Amino acid sequence: MDQIREALKELNLNEKQAEVYLSALFLGEATATEIAKKTNINRVTTYDILKSLINLGYISQITKSNVKHYIGVDPEHFLKELEQKKDIITAIIPELKKIKSTINKHPLTEVYTDIKGIKYIFNDILKSNSETLFWGAPMMLQKLEIIFPQFIKKKRTQKMFSKVITTNQKDMQDYKKKSDNRFVEMKFIPDNINITKIIYSNKVAYLTFDEKNSYAILIKDQRITNNEKNAFDLVWNLL
Repeated sequence: MDQIREALKELNLNEKQAEVYLSALFLGEATATEIAKKTNINRVTTYDILKSLINLGYISQITKSNVKHYIGVDPEHFLKELEQKKDIITAIIPELKKIKSTINKHPLTEVYTDIKGIKYIFNDILKSNSETLFWGAPMMLQKLEIIFPQFIKKKRTQKMFSKVITTNQKDMQDYKKKSDNRFVEMKFIPDNINITKIIYSNKVAYLTFDEKNSYAILIKDQRITNNEKNAFDLVWNLL
């Protein structure tokens, strides 16, 4: 009997509801007083429980000589109820999937707060194996003096091409002279660039290099990426 009670609880019946249902089923047809006596639950509480079970469809009610009698529904009812719930869920799954796909169309933003996170960005660029557009902050070469050369080496191995717009200063001019123009083309602007922006695949990454902290913000959204690519190309073609 304990196993049956536990099973009924799995159908979202609480302990007293399960007890009243079982008593009504056992008695076949009984008054609230008779059910209260069998369950050792006071009569007023038994009435309330019976009402809740009627609302759930687990107890039916008939009146004889102006006295209400209660009957526990056929246990097969539980299987039918589960089948109905399954049918309802199955019917709405396509709509739920539409909602999920709509949510997935919103920009996905991730924040990385250390060098390891920035390293993840560069690994993701390599994984994309696509042309990469850089608004390059000169400080990046200093802050990533180990990570960035490794990234460039792997990028060349994969024959990935990059376009770079960066600040016109000596260290960046020197970097251009040492670069392999098969894999990178660089142009310069007089303005100082403090934040590196990397545009690749369907993503845009923003990298900052403060004196104490470095962090990155990665946005995954095709519309934003397309807009950033167009803005980059506009400036590139003017230089």
